Amino acid sequence: MNRYIYLDNAATSFPKPAAVQKKVAQTLRFFCANPGRSSHRLSLRASEEVYLCREKIAAFFGGYDERVVFTMNATASVNTALKSVLRRGNHVLISDIEHNAVLRPVAALAKKGLITYDIFKTAEDPVIQIREITAKIKPETALIVCCHHSNICNFTLPIASIGNLCRKKGIYFMVDASQSAGIIPIDIEKDNIDILCAPGHKGLYGIPGCGFCLFGKKFENASLLSTFTEGGNGIASESLYMPDFLPERLEAGTLPLPAITALSAGIDFVRQTGPERIHRKEIILSSMLRKKLSELENIAVHSEKDGSILLFSVKNCLSEDFASRLDSKGICVRAGLHCAPLAHRKLGTPKDGAVRVSFGYFNTPADVEKFALACKKITESEIRRK
Repeated sequence: MNRYIYLDNAATSFPKPAAVQKKVAQTLRFFCANPGRSSHRLSLRASEEVYLCREKIAAFFGGYDERVVFTMNATASVNTALKSVLRRGNHVLISDIEHNAVLRPVAALAKKGLITYDIFKTAEDPVIQIREITAKIKPETALIVCCHHSNICNFTLPIASIGNLCRKKGIYFMVDASQSAGIIPIDIEKDNIDILCAPGHKGLYGIPGCGFCLFGKKFENASLLSTFTEGGNGIASESLYMPDFLPERLEAGTLPLPAITALSAGIDFVRQTGPERIHRKEIILSSMLRKKLSELENIAVHSEKDGSILLFSVKNCLSEDFASRLDSKGICVRAGLHCAPLAHRKLGTPKDGAVRVSFGYFNTPADVEKFALACKKITESEIRRK
């Protein structure tokens, strides 16, 4: 094949926009110094670029630039937020479609006896959803955490409704926007989000190596946050302790400058292209593929809605085996449980999981045609072989 057909955008979007590639090359060539450490011009330029990215993130999600904390990815953002906010004896609620990025750190804190947690059922109807959550709230509930959009199906939680409930109950609300940032509108003030966690390398079209936490107005007093990582950041170096203000309180060590400038350029690309336009294209491609796969024997589609993701399994064929067959034809997908066993359990996929197709802005109808044809050939050969 002349090129790979890349359909694994829920893991990392690819290819990257030309402007992102150009920005990374420019960073590496002209000003890849350590931001915030030195007074020379390259360090100052690097610091300016970091601050510019903070401004863009804050503007894109309705927050404040000084409350943007950079991390290495969304998982690091989730861990930073959880372990900075939670206190011994707190109770946490998470949804039944959470990624292991949320489930595992919460479970680890519970295993240590520091917190307790429960899992609430997700529902399409916001009224039912709020009823399900309310029934799980305890006097010691301090935090509700949920993904905005599932990483294996096109289910989106009503974060504005959940945020409103949390505000009324005096509970912190944290959102994992790994699959929605850059695609589905989010405004942390309007949606009553206290902490938004996201990666730069998925729907914001940056490169791997950078994620962020965006803290809401409840954290104007950063001393409410326990430090998660301690170290140097060029601020108050004579002190034994991390500063009492954001972002420096939660940022220690050298920041990933090339990934930050890539994220900055990625946000520009998403803004100029339009999140609605990007998402609409993904929905159109998903709908096309759903129709074609429904015509094939032995394939079961598990995603009920069209969106950026389509999940399917093949009768009498392990998902990893099917994905490997697709890879031999130059088609990149992901198979298995996708680090989301709770969500797979809810969808009722086979024990080994399923095959996930995830679209991005650079996919085309031709990709769908080639993918469907490859699936047809593989399933027909499997039937003949058996």
